[in-house]
Amino acid sequence: ITTRRPDGKGIPEAIENRNYVVNKMSAEISEIIRVLQLTTYDEDSYDADDMTVMKKALASFMARLNQAREWLQNPNSEAGSLGERALRQIIEDARRIGERCVGPEREEILRLCSELTAMVDQLSDFKAKGMGSSAEAINLS
Repeated sequence: ITTRRPDGKGIPEAIENRNYVVNKMSAEISEIIRVLQLTTYDEDSYDADDMTVMKKALASFMARLNQAREWLQNPNSEAGSLGERALRQIIEDARRIGERCVGPEREEILRLCSELTAMVDQLSDFKAKGMGSSAEAINLS
């Protein structure tokens, strides 16, 4: 700690101490940023292994399942609500799994995802028009 005196003594030492502390803090913050940049990765682009993708998709599916189920079971739920978005995300996760599969399972999963997306689009249109309790909407649910 350097104190200033009215006669001006101590000011150069105070400036020198301040500059030292600021430079030291700046160097430490720069080092922290450098380490974080080395250890941080984009979660979606890092899905190198198929099991990681499937585990993430399962966790996402389980987290969204109740909202999606409620949206499907309630004919008065709104189009574009959290339940619909949860259902669309479940289908998207299934599509991501299908894209990593090989053989006939790949085509089957992707085909089912496309069919489900079309059905959700139709149901959402019915609900947007206030026809969520119609026979066609209930059949889609």
